[in-house]
Amino acid sequence: MSYYDLHTHSVLSDGELTVAGLVQAAKAHGVGLGVSDHLFCPRMPAPRDVERYLDELERHEGVLRGLEADLGSNFTLPDRIDRRVDYVIASVHSVQDLKGGERIPLGPYFAARAGDEGAPPYARVFSPDEAKRYLEQILGVFAYDLAAQRVDILGHCVVNPFYDVLRGDPWLTGWEDEVITLCKRHGVAMEVSSLWNAPDEGMLRRATGAGVQLSLGSDCHRPGQAGCLDWPVAVTRRLGLAAGDLYLPQRKA
Repeated sequence: MSYYDLHTHSVLSDGELTVAGLVQAAKAHGVGLGVSDHLFCPRMPAPRDVERYLDELERHEGVLRGLEADLGSNFTLPDRIDRRVDYVIASVHSVQDLKGGERIPLGPYFAARAGDEGAPPYARVFSPDEAKRYLEQILGVFAYDLAAQRVDILGHCVVNPFYDVLRGDPWLTGWEDEVITLCKRHGVAMEVSSLWNAPDEGMLRRATGAGVQLSLGSDCHRPGQAGCLDWPVAVTRRLGLAAGDLYLPQRKA
């Protein structure tokens, strides 16, 4: 069975490798490659920048052209651009503060959890009640955006500090099942991440049992991460999955 690393980042957004470097890393690991740089990030702020990004990806034979969008924002592209994109990953990168005011960015949490050099421990503390309310907010964002915008892959759906607070709480199983239901309803694949080793096998087993496809990704930002799918591949093998259980976009002309 062939495996593809569909969640990768290059110097075109916030990664450290060029697209050519990602290609080389994927070949070294024996996997196919999709590049999914951040949509509407500082290095890709406007549709014309997205077109230049896609032009660059098209110079690399066999590379699938993806984007990672921010759930909770408007990331719908003009048709002329959207038709060139092979797949869209959508992920939560911030939440609305329950007390009002500005959004809470999750970047510091991601950096701490990923062990980025120089990143301090994540210091913000949430009570179990607050964590549930934030996860309910996130579920509402999933429900709206999966219905209203193009989402092919739901990215790192359980990677947030609120989920961490509630680990072991039976309440989480119901929340996970609602996420699975939304993916099934809208034909969206669920990402299995080697950077985060998540979601856990129990949730993935329930997802595939419900007919949800899985997508594998390294979520690489650093050279040593690119193309490394050891954990996701091991999970798919333990689950006894076939090729049809894995999401693989088709390269558009």
